[in-house]
Amino acid sequence: MATIRLNNVTKEFGVPVGSSKGSVIPWMGSSRPEVREGEDEAPDRVLALDHVDLTVPDGKTMAVVGPSGCGKSTLLRVVSGLEADHSGDLFYDDQNMMDVPPRDRFIGMVFQNYALYPHFEGHGNLSFFFRMRKAPDEETEERIRITSEIMGIGFNSLLQRKPGTLSGG
Repeated sequence: MATIRLNNVTKEFGVPVGSSKGSVIPWMGSSRPEVREGEDEAPDRVLALDHVDLTVPDGKTMAVVGPSGCGKSTLLRVVSGLEADHSGDLFYDDQNMMDVPPRDRFIGMVFQNYALYPHFEGHGNLSFFFRMRKAPDEETEERIRITSEIMGIGFNSLLQRKPGTLSGG
């Protein structure tokens, strides 16, 4: 394992030519940006990551959660090397990974639909990692409580639902 550090990482996507407001953009999974007040048309670029500074210490687990289109998958793709066209710096420990191909990063990625066990409720999915590592029940419950607080209003009620009843985002 290594400490993963992102410094000032920014990733933009171009809106495909011919896309119209409301059409699905395959690479983002969301609609084309809305026209803002005072603008004549939607922007040609979508900002997926905006000057991200992040450190994940060696041996720590991090959950990336948020609404569809907020940059979760883009962040993971940058860390794994699958998104190479971005600005900023990415380090594994003190090694700059900007020119290291994905196959040489020794990192795996699981896409969201397959990262959850469909027969577990949300609580079971969140606690699975800790149970497999034989973490004390008190620690597991505390981490789930903290995650619920960070996620905000309503997240705690989702812990009793199975993945099939939740949004894919």
